[in-house]
Amino acid sequence: MRDAAAVRAEAGILRSFARRIDPADPGAQNNLGVLYFRRGLFDEAIAAFSRALALDERMRVARRNLEISFAEAGLPERRAIELEQRLDEFPDDIGALVESGIAQKSAGNLDAAEAKFRRALEHDPESSVLHFFLAEILYNRGNGEEALRFLRRSIDLNPANPDAHYLAGFILGDLGMVEEAREANRRAVALNPRLSRAEANLSLDALRGTRLSGRSSPGASGGSMGSEGSPHLTLALALRLKGYNSEAMRECRAALDAGEDPAATLETIASLHLVLGQPSDALAACERRIALGGAPPRVANQRGIALYLLGRSSEAEQTFRDCIRRASSHAAAQNNLGALLWDAGNAREATNCFRRAVRDDRSLESARLNLALALFRQGHYQLSLDAYRAVLQDFPEHALAWGGIGRVLLEFGDFAAARDACVRAIQSDPLLAQAHLNLGHAFTGLGDTDGATECANRAHELDPRALPRTMTLEMDSPENSAIIPVGGSVAAAVPDHTLGRDYLSKGLHDRAMAEIRRAIARGADEKEGMVLLARCFAACGDYDVAEKELSAVLGAVPSDETVAVELAAVHRAMGRPRDALRRVVGLLRSNVYHFAALVVLGETLLDLKRTRDAATAFARVLKFNPNHAAARKYSQIARLENG
Repeated sequence: MRDAAAVRAEAGILRSFARRIDPADPGAQNNLGVLYFRRGLFDEAIAAFSRALALDERMRVARRNLEISFAEAGLPERRAIELEQRLDEFPDDIGALVESGIAQKSAGNLDAAEAKFRRALEHDPESSVLHFFLAEILYNRGNGEEALRFLRRSIDLNPANPDAHYLAGFILGDLGMVEEAREANRRAVALNPRLSRAEANLSLDALRGTRLSGRSSPGASGGSMGSEGSPHLTLALALRLKGYNSEAMRECRAALDAGEDPAATLETIASLHLVLGQPSDALAACERRIALGGAPPRVANQRGIALYLLGRSSEAEQTFRDCIRRASSHAAAQNNLGALLWDAGNAREATNCFRRAVRDDRSLESARLNLALALFRQGHYQLSLDAYRAVLQDFPEHALAWGGIGRVLLEFGDFAAARDACVRAIQSDPLLAQAHLNLGHAFTGLGDTDGATECANRAHELDPRALPRTMTLEMDSPENSAIIPVGGSVAAAVPDHTLGRDYLSKGLHDRAMAEIRRAIARGADEKEGMVLLARCFAACGDYDVAEKELSAVLGAVPSDETVAVELAAVHRAMGRPRDALRRVVGLLRSNVYHFAALVVLGETLLDLKRTRDAATAFARVLKFNPNHAAARKYSQIARLENG
């Protein structure tokens, strides 16, 4: 049993880095709570889980962990009172200020939240997260110019935060700075293509009833220390998975200073340097890791990438080959060797490397796309088409795969099918400049010069260079075998809304609502369930309730375009065409190919008797998708009303 001094020392370490983790990351706060809980620090655990829920009230794992903590500690729900008492006693406690600001912001008390964050910023002027919070508040209050000033400072401090770039796109758009807004959106998508973060949240359910010891945590990779013995590294991995790379690097350095597992820490540092575009520093971290001995093959792969990016191709090739000799089925190294050989002009051996990588790991998207591209570049068009279609079997909305299919179909001269494939690519990723270029080529083949010119201009706006796609490197980082146990059972059946959807499609709305609510109670996706409930209410004419459901979803996920279109349709049905127009026009500013938004726009314009404008909206849909049933129907109505 640990003595009291050791417990106090560990608690001090946890409290010190708790003040430094990203206060805007609910996953990191949840994981911090688990570390507190495992040491019996229940008050601190409850505070951390409460912060996670304040940031994301739909975070089930944090809510469950909070319930477990209360049950284990026998404590009442008194977090808010404790926080105010703490601030009364220590008015400059930055941790309490940030927590209180988050709570006030979640409750909608923006003035109080702003005051707390400004006071916290006086103590930590280099906090990118505090600048981001203040920018959000100022934007919500309509002060776009001041919000942009704080946001730019946040991005300067942490340029790898996709949420900051995403918010910048909205603010710049509102201020009329269209080109800068597009660039901000491009950066956001480049940092996080789906603008959704990977789950890396610890669950206490897996820990209850077990005796905690120094052994590795469930799910730990072989040879790595568990999260109990590496608190800084554990948080670094969680932050890395969430996309907060600068904060993750800071925790890695703290892990080295604290004497945590140096091997695992150096591997994570190397991967972070590669992600941040710092190959020299990545190479140095790899060399330090190799000097410790017993380095796994992935370290050699990381070293090879760093050498390759530094232009030391011969050393990189030798490193990749050494990695493959040590682990013949190391798919990432096979893929990277193929990319290097392709650049050197050895197309045949490169293609064989891509084939071996796909054979050894079919989940490796980079290798599958590289193989398809290599076959295309060598004129094996049917094989390339088959390879791209194989990617779509596993990833039906993969933008690069659809774009590749469109390029192959252009070579076959099937311009209509190429157009459809390129449109699918653009729907999946509106910022893919090469897909716009290929779509322009398809329009040229179809004799539509206006469409070709429009696509060429759009491609130039997105990327003036718009170079053809090149081979992609694959970094086998330690996060792929993360030592963070993930809540939930992999083998457990996941409840879904299949039955509710079936009833809804048949017009059995009462049954549908009952099944949807049952599915949510069993753990099915809550957001999807709320959207389905909204559809049921809208179908029954209960538009007010439908609006509340959809607004709640958008409040939790503001970037969900599908929900935004559904809400616009509800506003139209409620006789609020101006609200519907405002929402769909906002969507179309960022994605001019959003067909559902164009259809709602056309329908709303018809309601307003603006039939010519409505016909233009429907014609735009039909231009890119001639078989769109709703657009065809309403286009005929618009023509009739135009006389």
